[in-house]
Formats: sequence, structure tokens, C-alpha cells
Amino acid sequence: MRTKTNTMMGTLKRVLSLVLAFLIVFTLSSPVNVSAKTKSISLTKAKFTTSGTVAASKAKTVKKGTYKVTLKPKSGTFCGYMKFTAPTTKTYSFTISNVRSNTGRYACGFGYVMRYSGYGDSIGQVPVSTKGGSNSTMWFASRKSSGGFIPKRTGKITLNQGETVYLYLSASSSLSKSVSLKYTIK
Repeated sequence: MRTKTNTMMGTLKRVLSLVLAFLIVFTLSSPVNVSAKTKSISLTKAKFTTSGTVAASKAKTVKKGTYKVTLKPKSGTFCGYMKFTAPTTKTYSFTISNVRSNTGRYACGFGYVMRYSGYGDSIGQVPVSTKGGSNSTMWFASRKSSGGFIPKRTGKITLNQGETVYLYLSASSSLSKSVSLKYTIK
């Protein structure tokens, strides 16, 4: 004959088993995402310029973080600007990766970091440190190809607090309506 204590222990074990099973199912069904939040932006088409005023009027303002940048080429090529102002004095890295065309075709392009040159309203390309040395052009592509086009390109530059740079992007892909890429500023 079962005692009252044995019956209560059996019931307690069943309840605890159900609670643990529920916790396991809940944990597995809603995994925690620890990746940084990616902001999506679409750049305004702009021709290459060395005028800071013109670049500022076309540029999207960005901060440190990760951005999914969408470029919509007209007649095969797209050019646009982002504006970044350094919050503190330090070396910043600018990384371009995950280059994709909307059709899956090959996409490529280049980017510049541009700052005021000290001659009035003029901005110019600034050499950035990359794995291949110092260069003012950051070539990128959806897959590795000749001419220095690689799928991930990082450039580093030291900026003073409050200093503004313009991040110029030019991309193209044949028979595609858009090119997207990941742009990270650290």
C-alpha cells in the first residue's frame, strides 16, 4: 500500500519534470541574439565631388556601428556619401563586407575616406591603413577577383574628436537593380 508521502513525492516529481521540460522548450524556441543591431540605410545618389558643401548636402549621417547600405545604381554605377563625425580622438576602422547584388551577379566597387584638406571647402581622399599597406582606395567585391577586389576590406585612420570625414562609395553590378553591403565603423 502506498503511503501519503510516496504519493506526494511522485506528484512533485511529475510537476518538476513538466516545469523543466517547459523551460527547455522555451529556451530552445527563443534563442538569445547577441549580435550588434544592424541599421539599414539607402544612400542618395551623388556624383563624385571635392566640395565639402556638396558632399554634406547628399550625405547620410552615420555613427559608430554596423549598417546595411543599399545602393541603387542607375545606368550601372552608383555613388553616394555617408558623413561620420568622430566622438573621441582615436583610430577608427571602416570595414566593407558582404557585398551582394539583388540578382546574385558579381558586384564590385570602391570606397574613399575623405576629409577637409585645409583649402577652403575642399575635401580629398585620405590614405587609410589596410593589410596591404596604406592606400586611399578601398576596393571591394562580392568575391575575390583581380585588381585588388576582395570580399572584405578594412581601413584604419586616426581622427580627432569632432573631426568629420565623408565616406564615399561607388558600386556597380551588371543587370542588377541594387547592390547591398555591410559597412561597420568601430
